This record gives sequence, C-alpha cells and structure tokens, in this order.
Amino acid sequence: MVTAGLIDGDGHFLLSKTGTARLYIVMDKRDIKALYNILHVFGGSIRPIANANAVRYNLSNKKGLIKIINAVNGEIRNPTRLLQLHKFCTKYDIELIYPKPLVYNNDSDGSIYFSESSGQVFISGTQKNIYILEPLITLYGGRIDAINTKGEAFKYIIYRKDELFNIIDNYFSNYPLRTLKKNRLALIKEFYNVKISKNNQDVLKLNK
Repeated sequence: MVTAGLIDGDGHFLLSKTGTARLYIVMDKRDIKALYNILHVFGGSIRPIANANAVRYNLSNKKGLIKIINAVNGEIRNPTRLLQLHKFCTKYDIELIYPKPLVYNNDSDGSIYFSESSGQVFISGTQKNIYILEPLITLYGGRIDAINTKGEAFKYIIYRKDELFNIIDNYFSNYPLRTLKKNRLALIKEFYNVKISKNNQDVLKLNK
C-alpha cells in the first residue's frame, strides 16, 4: 500500500499530552502529487515548509484519521511508526494489526542513483532498524551495509543487473512508483542498453 509506505518512511503519528491527534507526512516538494493523492482520499491539508524545499501533509480530523488508520493498519513496519500507530488505535478503540512477514509484493522506501566512479546503478533503502531490511535480501538479493560506526543506521543496496531487472519486471511493473523516483527507475534499463559514457545525459539524469 502506497500510503503505508509513505507513512513508514516520511510520516509521523503525533498524539499530544492533551490527546490531540495528528498525522504528518513531510516530502520533497517535487513529490507533492503523492501527497495530493492521499489528501483526496483522506482529507487534510498540504503546506510548504518555510526555508526548506519540502511540503508537509497534515491530517487532524477524527473521521479522516480513523479512515487512514484502518487503511494502513497491518501494513506499518517501522517499529517507531508502529508504536505511534498503536497509541492512535488505543485512542480510537481500534485493534492494532501487526504486519505479516514480508512477501515479494511488499514495497520499500528508498533511492535510485548512478555512481560515476563505479559505473553502476543502485536501488537502496535506509533504516535505523536492520530487522526491517534483512528480509529484503531473501526476496530481492543485494546486501546490507552499516552506514555509521555505531551501527545506528543501515542501508540495503541492490545493484546487480539481473537483480535490478528482476525487481523492475516482477514488482515495479505491477506496483508503479508514484513519486519522481519513477523517472529514475524508467532509465535503468535504458542505461544497460546504451554505451556508458560521461556524455550520456540519460545516465546523468539518474542523479537529478
């Protein structure tokens, strides 16, 4: 579910000490269309963030919050977000549904980019909790790297051509991206079908 993936990666269920409930999702303003898709279904508002190239979706009305809770309940995997959702479920007398084990058709938030130094394309996802990332190796291949010396954050990386093509053909073709990452994804196969050079503008677009 697209909404659950965005909340897992960029959202925040906030319950104040006075009991006021709000859902925030903050994204790059170039991906505002994804937030408008959520707004049209659940209500809420979208506002630019001052001094930042980002926008924030805000949902605070009870009807909309209950609707979105029921939509993502059972799909949230980020432990921090799951704890936040649990507090919302308690407030609105909704039974929390824990996520089932990952299967091939689950989504993941991440990045798509080209490394000029290695001449490779990468699809990656970063999480503080390594247990969220570990099932992806079984499903898609790739590897997990610690991205700081304290082991407080981890990055899942997939970069082999056959693995990239496999995930494009068997996952993204059925569950297309809704943010600007879809433009980068569309260039991956083209990258492998043309001669790699620094003058290849399509390749360089992967990093824009």
